[in-house]
Amino acid sequence: ARPINSQRLGSEFYVKESTKPLFTKHELLVTENLYRYRCLMELFKIIKSRVPISLYYLFNISNRKDNLFITPSPTNQFIYKSAWLWNEFRKVGPLNFTSTCGSVKNLLKQSLLRAQNRYGTE
Repeated sequence: ARPINSQRLGSEFYVKESTKPLFTKHELLVTENLYRYRCLMELFKIIKSRVPISLYYLFNISNRKDNLFITPSPTNQFIYKSAWLWNEFRKVGPLNFTSTCGSVKNLLKQSLLRAQNRYGTE
């Protein structure tokens, strides 16, 4: 066992550090991007499988483009946020509802990680 005086840590131990290098190294999504990822995946599953039907009917899919949503008035609710995010991520890659769940997951994660790592560690 160490003596009590050797167990105390100095002020240099309690220096704030950025977590960005760790998130980059281990390819982890920050909370904001994890939220975006989960919203988009839930939307994809709801539209692809049409289950639960009560949520499926709340989304308004465009008549012109089958992978574009007409967003309701802006709110913090899931229907608006997920539809808006989907319309934004359509610009990034080929998102559509005929894709497999795994391919959409990979595309979303890689896209979010690229955007997250685009800026420096500061």
